[in-house]
Formats: sequence, C-alpha cells, structure tokens
Amino acid sequence: MGAGHAECPVNKADWRSGQKWDIAELFFEEPVVFEPGTYFTYDNSATYMLSRIISSATGTNLDDYLYEKIFHPLDIPKPKWNRCPLGFPQGFSGLHLTAEHLSRFGQLLLNKGAWNGQQLIPSGYVEQATSVQIKTDDFTPDFATADYHQGYGYQLWMNSYPNSYRLDGLYGQYVIVIPDKNAVVTYVSDERDNMTAIIELAWDTLVDKL
Repeated sequence: MGAGHAECPVNKADWRSGQKWDIAELFFEEPVVFEPGTYFTYDNSATYMLSRIISSATGTNLDDYLYEKIFHPLDIPKPKWNRCPLGFPQGFSGLHLTAEHLSRFGQLLLNKGAWNGQQLIPSGYVEQATSVQIKTDDFTPDFATADYHQGYGYQLWMNSYPNSYRLDGLYGQYVIVIPDKNAVVTYVSDERDNMTAIIELAWDTLVDKL
C-alpha cells in the first residue's frame, strides 16, 4: 500500500464482462508521485502484484501455493478465488472462505504462525505483518473511523483497541485478532451502508466480556 501511487489504478480498469486488461500494466503505468514506502494509498494493484510475483517465483498460482502452504494444513478445502482477465488470482479480492475457515486463519496469526506443532508462517514475519509498517493518518474516505488511522502492516490493519489488528474485507468481512484477550472475532456480513460499525461492535459490546 506504499507503492508511491496517489490512487489505485485498478479503479481505472474496464470491469465489463469480456474485457481484457492487465493489472500489472496498470500498476506500472500509474505515476509514482510519492517516495515508495512513505505514503499510504489503498492500492489493490500492489496486492495483485504480490500474486503475480508468487506465480513468477514459484511456477504456481497464488491459490495453489497458499493451499499447499496454509489452507491444507489448516484443513480448509481449496477455496474459490476470483481471477483477473488474464487468469491469475486477484490477490486483493474475491477469496471465498466461510466464517469458520476465516477464524482458523485468524487463530494461526494469534498463534504466531504455528498450527498443531507445525510452523506454517515464520513467527518473525507474523510479528512484522501485525505491526505498523506504514502510517494511515491521511487515509480519509468517508467511512474511515479511528480504526483506519492506526497504521497498516502486511495486508493487515491495526485497530483502535490497543495491540489488536484485523483482516478487513468489503461490506463487513472482518477477522479481529486481540492477543491480550487471546481472542479471534470473525464477522461475515453484507453491510453496505455502515460496515465500520461492525468493527465497533467488538469494542462496544464484546471485548470487555472476554
């Protein structure tokens, strides 16, 4: 999210059915106006490039790679992942998981990457991923509350509740990890008008009871 773009180039793509376009081309064509790593822009193309990098580096697509490394050890069936017009998993969106499966992944993070005695993700990486890597003070869409201004790790948001973080999906799909409470809270929703209120349910009605 700190690639240096002022806006997400995926927003400029033609999403009509049958259109062929390459998100990687959009990524590289987008002007770099900030020094990379210094300014937060919610940039789906940057996340998509991670999908493409994994495909290039491993010779397999992101969904197959993560199924082998993460989902299968967590006893999660290989999930559907929406693909770009070139056939690569989008990476930034379209991953179909149940609340139970999302919770297992949240528990994996809470366990610092360990599951049933096996280290699936290096603990040091989890610590970095769940810590502030870039500030989000200037992220100011209409929906942004205090929970969007606490910083961003590696594909993870920090929360206003101290020492907690979350996976954050469109229309209120959240996995909130609260290490101090040894808790993972998962929401699967379709809240299009006030999705941030779902995060606040955890703070207003739940966390003090844990």
